Amino acid sequence: MDKTGLLTARPAGARSARAWVAVVLAWVAGFVDVTGYLTLIRVFTSHMSGNSVAMVAYLAQHQWAEAARRAFPIPLFMLGIFMGAILGIALARKGYHARLSLTLLIEAGLLLAFMVYGSRVSHAGAVHEIPVWKTYLLTALLAMAMGVQSSALRHVWGRSVHTAYVTGMLTHFTEDAAVLAFRGFDRLKGGHADSKSTSKHPKRLRTMLLYGGIWVAFVLGALCGGFGKQLWGWLALVAPLSVLAVVILYDLLRPIHASAPLDSQGPT
Repeated sequence: MDKTGLLTARPAGARSARAWVAVVLAWVAGFVDVTGYLTLIRVFTSHMSGNSVAMVAYLAQHQWAEAARRAFPIPLFMLGIFMGAILGIALARKGYHARLSLTLLIEAGLLLAFMVYGSRVSHAGAVHEIPVWKTYLLTALLAMAMGVQSSALRHVWGRSVHTAYVTGMLTHFTEDAAVLAFRGFDRLKGGHADSKSTSKHPKRLRTMLLYGGIWVAFVLGALCGGFGKQLWGWLALVAPLSVLAVVILYDLLRPIHASAPLDSQGPT
């Protein structure tokens, strides 16, 4: 046991676990994002680019209320990131290894508050009848939850990852695919790649699979969230909450050191 009262993870196992946790958290984000989109009437709680475009589109049409609804999640998402980052820095400086679990506890608390409060004020799912200020409060809870998750895990195998939004993951996946295709074409032409470049092929393929896995997990989570919302309403969020509970428990027992403090250099 270390001074935090938690077990210290083995480095190799932590690196492997980090990849699986990234995929699992992407599933959670997809589930939550679709649940929020359906519940909050076409407002994203993790895709701020989508909200930004929608905000500008409504501004151009002079639909001020709709523009405000799309703009509102953006600062709350940023606040969630800020909260998670501050917590990560503080815990790292105090020597806590299970930083991921404590960050995800905040996310889980926000999701639980959204589910409980939303089920109380919606009156059998009639979201359009909820007073506007309560809708904004529900939006804030989900947007902050997704922001917190975004700050929880930022690097896997020395590469940047995002689990709450996946455009960057598709970009990295395609860029790595282009590099591998180019080098493969060189070999077919009879070119001789240097040994250093060749040795990186398995690592690049591995990161490609990671990025692709994160995107697939996000899509599958969104699919589950869509069906779950239709079948169980607000209680559908029990599924991502259960997944977060498993990740939290695992990190408490075998900390994976998922996030380096932002005031340090290099990835974890």
